[in-house]
Amino acid sequence: MATQTITDAEHSVWTEAGEALRTVSEAIGDSRADTSIVERLRGGVIKAVAKQASFELRGKVQPPSHFVLIPPEHWGVWQSDSESDLWGAGDIRVYVEVMPDLHIAVLGGSYSMIVRYFGIRFDPAEIEAMIPRWARGGQLAPPSADNAEQTIQTIADGDPEPETLVSDARKGPPVSEALLREWYELYSKAYAGPADTEKMALASATGMFPTKSVSRSKVRELRGERKRGQPSAKVE
Repeated sequence: MATQTITDAEHSVWTEAGEALRTVSEAIGDSRADTSIVERLRGGVIKAVAKQASFELRGKVQPPSHFVLIPPEHWGVWQSDSESDLWGAGDIRVYVEVMPDLHIAVLGGSYSMIVRYFGIRFDPAEIEAMIPRWARGGQLAPPSADNAEQTIQTIADGDPEPETLVSDARKGPPVSEALLREWYELYSKAYAGPADTEKMALASATGMFPTKSVSRSKVRELRGERKRGQPSAKVE
């Protein structure tokens, strides 16, 4: 079976399926992310590649091929089931109807070929293109009740910069709490005493995650709810 392939070097920088799902989920919501990605795969908008592909025809399995581009038609017939783990291991199984030649067609019609794709990755540029402009930077986030509540609370705390949440939303998807905790462990070792101010902490966090948004409230929680600009207690 003729297949299109990419190089090992190209494959290494493509986005794993699970990572793509997390990226899109953070931008447009969990309930729509997987459906949106699959629909774009079926429409040929997103290119997908499998690290290995196996073709089984009438019980005979051909030697696996490597770095195979998955045609949109295969996504069109793919259905998520117990044999597939697209968002975990990046594996799927597809049943493709085959019509080998006229003689067999007259005798018995078509039959199915089983195609197994392993270690699927997506073109990163096409995943990035799914992220709304407001989530990638340069525009305000759509208004929401959460944004309004955060702004009111910030003003009540006496913070002269109530637009914090809007500023965060201009950059990109939020940093996960796990990554933010890892950053704080390093930050707290490097900045102690008077050097540890909210301004310094925010600058450090945004510098660590230049393509993500950093929540001021999350940074405050990690620093122990200190007021903006107030240094940490001096370490004896």
